[in-house]
Amino acid sequence: MESSVAALKNRRWDLVGVVLSSACAVHCAITSVLLIALPAAGSFASHETHVVLAVLAAAVAIGVFVPSLKRGHYRLPAVAALGSGMVVAAAFVPLSTAQEIGVTVVGGALLVFAHLRHARRHGSYHHAH
Repeated sequence: MESSVAALKNRRWDLVGVVLSSACAVHCAITSVLLIALPAAGSFASHETHVVLAVLAAAVAIGVFVPSLKRGHYRLPAVAALGSGMVVAAAFVPLSTAQEIGVTVVGGALLVFAHLRHARRHGSYHHAH
C-alpha cells in the first residue's frame, strides 16, 4: 500500500513531467515562429534547449514510471517510454525541421498523457483509501 506522502510525491513528479514534456512540445512547435518573430528568443529556440528539455523529461519519466514497472503495471510505462524515446530521438537524431517538430510534439503528448493518467491514478488511490 502506498502512503499518502509517497502518493503526493509521485503526483508532484508527474506534474514536473507534464511541465517538461509540454515544454519540449511547445519548444519544438513554436521554434520557427519565434526565430522569425522574435530574434531575442533564440536561446529558447536553440537546439541545446531541446536537448536539455528532452533529457530532463526522459529522466523524470524514468523516475516516475520505473516504480510502476516494479509493481507489475506496464501500460503507462510503455506509453511514457515511447514518448521519451521520441522526444530524445528528435533531440539527437538528424531530422528535417518538420520531422523533428512532429516527433517531438507526438512524443511530448504521449508523455503528458502518461503523466496525467499516472497522477490521476495516484490521486484516486489516495482519496479512495
